[in-house]
Amino acid sequence: LNDLAGARTRLSSVFAAVGVTAIVLLAAPLAERITAAAIAGLLCATAISMVDWRDFLLILRQDRRDRIVVTVMLVAVLFVPIHWVVLAGLAMSVALFLRRASRLMIYEMVDGGGGYFLERRIDDHTGRSAVTMLQLEGPLFFAHAEELEEALEGVFARRPAVTIIRMRRTQQIDFSVLTAMSKVIEAYQSAGGRVIICGLAPFMHRTLRDSRLGELLPADALLRTTREVFGSAHKATQLARQIVGEAAEDRPLFRRDEETSAAEATERRSDEATREKRQNIKTSKRQNLEQRREGVAGAGFTRRLCSNETGFTRLTRLEGGLTDAGCHWRLAGRREV
Repeated sequence: LNDLAGARTRLSSVFAAVGVTAIVLLAAPLAERITAAAIAGLLCATAISMVDWRDFLLILRQDRRDRIVVTVMLVAVLFVPIHWVVLAGLAMSVALFLRRASRLMIYEMVDGGGGYFLERRIDDHTGRSAVTMLQLEGPLFFAHAEELEEALEGVFARRPAVTIIRMRRTQQIDFSVLTAMSKVIEAYQSAGGRVIICGLAPFMHRTLRDSRLGELLPADALLRTTREVFGSAHKATQLARQIVGEAAEDRPLFRRDEETSAAEATERRSDEATREKRQNIKTSKRQNLEQRREGVAGAGFTRRLCSNETGFTRLTRLEGGLTDAGCHWRLAGRREV
């Protein structure tokens, strides 16, 4: 109310408190005669003036979860006291957050070219390349354990030689998730696979090093995050190349992004067409030059390099002592033609 009345400093709250105290002490009998309807109207007007309608409409248009919370509170305010409405909105917000946090966010990182990686959802082709990179995001707790175990088993079933797990955006992991990961990774490595975990924050690195995963994986397979973009991911891919070596397999080393591969193929075709066009132009110019030379030689002209500053060759006709000063050939750099 103070802000709506034009207050500028915190002293306005002090003066407002003094005014309310004076009214209560000196004009209590008169304040008692104010009807409840007038007070309710004043409260409604105050509430409406406090709402930023532009932000309210923006919330309703953009975020579905916020729409749910607003709708619940608008309906609840008609039936229960205001403090219960606030608790209902808080409970709904917490429930929606837990529902969102319980979703496992795991993606495949494919080669996007230029030293960058692109996120793609896991599909039936994930794990078919010799080296597969997965990315885990968000906090990992007990609700993710079973789903994560199933996702890793599905990827490992396609037998990639090396699997890189990037955890750059993971800042928390609990014991149940560590147990599930350790179980499936141990079985995968027993079958000949290798696992590298990169992008680890200092806390995550200590947690994984002191867990069962730290016993299964060598020290160089737990890579900390760096200040460079995809720095630890590049280190992991270099280590994966060393592990895979030059073994000839009927599958690519890394999975490429389909859109990037198509764009590169189009660019290669365009470059080949440009080179072919330039070569045709050079061939055509060479043929025209040879035809002109043959025509001049057939007419009885002798060409010799002129010593003038322009670097042009003047055509001099020997028969009859006539000089054709109108014909010039650009033959700079040649001593005799």
